[in-house]
Amino acid sequence: MIPSDTILLLEDDENDIVIMKRALKSAGLSNRLLVIEDGKAAIDYFAGKGEYADRARFPLPALVFVDINLPLRTGIAVLEFLQGMREFSDVIRIVLTSSNLQSDIQRAYRAGANSYVVKPPTPEKLVEIAGAFKLIK
Repeated sequence: MIPSDTILLLEDDENDIVIMKRALKSAGLSNRLLVIEDGKAAIDYFAGKGEYADRARFPLPALVFVDINLPLRTGIAVLEFLQGMREFSDVIRIVLTSSNLQSDIQRAYRAGANSYVVKPPTPEKLVEIAGAFKLIK
């Protein structure tokens, strides 16, 4: 399946969700943004299970931002799921998390992350980061 221009944000912290939405908007990204707040729902989304079966409403994203500290299933588990499924090989996977532990970084890359970004201390820095991920339509 060909990814859409949708961005998927896997994040459970409401403040971080609001900040990321603002950062993407400030960076000039007009892509559709969908937010999922737990790892189990994220896996269901990619698997097209339950409420996520309608790919018109829930298209395969071109880019997914993954927080590794998600409830129910970790972001690492989501990455491992994606890594094991060939149809998701074109989805860009960016870990965006507060952890700067070397062990977390290594686990994320082993699980198929394309990039690992530690959440910056200011919203302005997040705008800079978000701008680097503009998707061409």
